[in-house]
Amino acid sequence: MDFPKPIYNLLNPTDRATARPLFIGSSRDFPLPLIGNANYEGVLAVLRNHEILYFGGYFNSFFDYEFQKITGEDRVTLSIYFHGYAILRVIRDNPGSVWDIPHEGVLRADNPQWFHIDIPLPDPDAAVPGSRLRFELHSQDHHDVTSLLIDGYWGIKSPEKREVNLGVVMCTYNNERLCLDNLLRIISTGLLEKENIHFLLVDNAANLKEKMPRHENVHYVSQNNLGGAGGFTRGIMHFTHKSLEHLNVSHLLLMDDDISLEPEMLIRIKRLQEYVKEDSVIGGAMFNLTDPCGLHEMGAFFSRERPSSLTTDHVQGMASEHHVLNSIGRATEYDYTAWWFCSFSTDSVREVGLPYPLFIRRDDTEYGERLRNSGRKIYCASGVGIWHAPFQGKPITWMQYFDIRNDYINFALTDTERPWSIEDMAKQIDTDIRQQLLRFDYGRAELILLAIEDFLEGPDILKQDPQIVLKKVRDAYDQYQTTPPKKYETLPSSPIKKASKIGRYLKKLTYNYQYGIRIKPKNLFVADDAHIHWQSIPNDASFASVNNFWRVYQYFEKQPSVCKTLIKRKKRTINRFLNRYDEVIKIWKSSKEELSSVEFWTKYVD
Repeated sequence: MDFPKPIYNLLNPTDRATARPLFIGSSRDFPLPLIGNANYEGVLAVLRNHEILYFGGYFNSFFDYEFQKITGEDRVTLSIYFHGYAILRVIRDNPGSVWDIPHEGVLRADNPQWFHIDIPLPDPDAAVPGSRLRFELHSQDHHDVTSLLIDGYWGIKSPEKREVNLGVVMCTYNNERLCLDNLLRIISTGLLEKENIHFLLVDNAANLKEKMPRHENVHYVSQNNLGGAGGFTRGIMHFTHKSLEHLNVSHLLLMDDDISLEPEMLIRIKRLQEYVKEDSVIGGAMFNLTDPCGLHEMGAFFSRERPSSLTTDHVQGMASEHHVLNSIGRATEYDYTAWWFCSFSTDSVREVGLPYPLFIRRDDTEYGERLRNSGRKIYCASGVGIWHAPFQGKPITWMQYFDIRNDYINFALTDTERPWSIEDMAKQIDTDIRQQLLRFDYGRAELILLAIEDFLEGPDILKQDPQIVLKKVRDAYDQYQTTPPKKYETLPSSPIKKASKIGRYLKKLTYNYQYGIRIKPKNLFVADDAHIHWQSIPNDASFASVNNFWRVYQYFEKQPSVCKTLIKRKKRTINRFLNRYDEVIKIWKSSKEELSSVEFWTKYVD
């Protein structure tokens, strides 16, 4: 018989024990035979007496509601390669409703045997948003047989809707270890040959050429540091218009270099693109590399509530917990999915153009909105994801400039209607700068001002060598650095005391007692988070951020005279923004086609 085509292969990785709850659970502990042993090489899981194995984590569940919504398919098949004797129970979890059991039966096999269980999907009108299929294997004690789950997958019997030739683009800048680890792990599985996937590494540091593995489906190109936007766009351009166009890649997959992934994710994204009803963007979730069960983001909305805001509809937290799993799998149509793992068609690139040269930050939000405005739906597929270095506690220094500047460029270049006015934007700029002044972070306040001022100068800022811009930005930030107290990075974190209502009002009114009423700093407030709220900083203290994970220690000295100067400049810049915005928007829009053209990018990367 013809086997169903695998959509999601079952996983039980041997080298990611701390993330195991995302894959498989057990009613007992996990001894060596389950996580890797020569006697069970090639076996997915061992089922022992008095044991239940649970295949209901993020990576082994099948989110049937979402799959049906984006593909239109009406059934799925659970295929497992099994030896032994067990009860198989397939369960559908329905968030906010009663779960049901679409299948329960006996598995009996004296020799390894495939079992295929067809599971009809509910009528779309009766389906529960976020429902997912999972299964359990229950041991049967009276049979003295070692039961083995050798292999398995969630599959489909209907033919794919389109042929997909996948081209993977990863750009890197001085991140040799993770970048090459991921590539070697992918090559070792043989999936590049089996699935005819081509992998292109764009090296912004130009130092990995001699270390690249030799493989027919692996390609390499180097360039000066043009940031993530420059690296990804170089890769996109090679597959769509340049040296790799002859490969006839139909879909692209963009991946960050500072991630860790299971190679299976490439197959999952390819299968979804084969079966999705219409040309769509499909992304994957970001999990925390240092806390592997922690779900950070899987799809988001950009500037829906206010300028520069990022929001989502799922719960952040441990994806091994039901309330987090119950918040996903709803086939939400997002504004963008981040480029740590994001797939879209080469047809869409040829239609909407190449990304804009934003260097770093917000390139994915802008391009996502451009693809969405072209009529394509943007999904973040449940069951797909990577591990990424965490953002929590990471200091934002010179990058703040690119966040703000590129947001306002995006507002100018995209056709999305926003629910706020120019005056609202000006208020947000004022708030952003005020927040930094209240924390004595004059460098970041400077960067926000510089970002708005450069935006108001028009598109020529994107045509400059980004390294020149980067040097200007770093110099602007560094001018506010002061000499910290000796060995402040060894000080313990300060206790946080909540200010009274009148205290918070006065702190905000006086820029934390720097303007009008001045209180000189006598102490040092130490926090373990660079993003600590200004209300937590005592009236008579300077502020230090000590984050040992990132090994970055920051010192912000209270300087009322600097604060006063920046307040005056803030007022001038916001007035200029209000007066010039309508005019500069027209200038930016007139440059859209040029900045996204192959001709421009060919000159830019050279």
